[in-house]
Amino acid sequence: MEEGKWRISKIQFLSGKVYGDIIPKEVVSVSQEAGSADIQDDLSFSEFTVQGTKADRKAPSVQKKGMGLTKKVITKKGKTKFYVKASDKSPMRYVVCGWRNNATKEVKYGRMIYNKKEARYEYTLSGNELGKKGKLRLIRVEACDRYGNKTILKKNLPKFMLSRK
Repeated sequence: MEEGKWRISKIQFLSGKVYGDIIPKEVVSVSQEAGSADIQDDLSFSEFTVQGTKADRKAPSVQKKGMGLTKKVITKKGKTKFYVKASDKSPMRYVVCGWRNNATKEVKYGRMIYNKKEARYEYTLSGNELGKKGKLRLIRVEACDRYGNKTILKKNLPKFMLSRK
């Protein structure tokens, strides 16, 4: 967090889910601005000062050349892993990938898990997720660090298509 005087500008209680199984952790917003249209009550008591910190304002690095699938065609009971190289100086909060079924148009998001041995994030896809027809196409990769800096890739992604035998 950046040095300076801060104030809680709003408290937001979220309902529902974002990206399927990922629930955002951000429930308190802070700002250095005096006043906001979102403030419903006097939150002046919430002022606090941060000192001796160095703010991280840089978004994580996500390498398109570091993306891949272990298999592009799988059986009904088969599995494959989508992997991506993503890094940041700060700890990562999450890395997610989004897939669209070209037959049903259904979109599926999955939280990726860090594989220390391979030094990459991975998400396992199964043949059951593809349904009887259609192919899954990669439509989004998003990485977010501990401070909320995000890298979102939606355009010009490698054309990964996963199909079922």
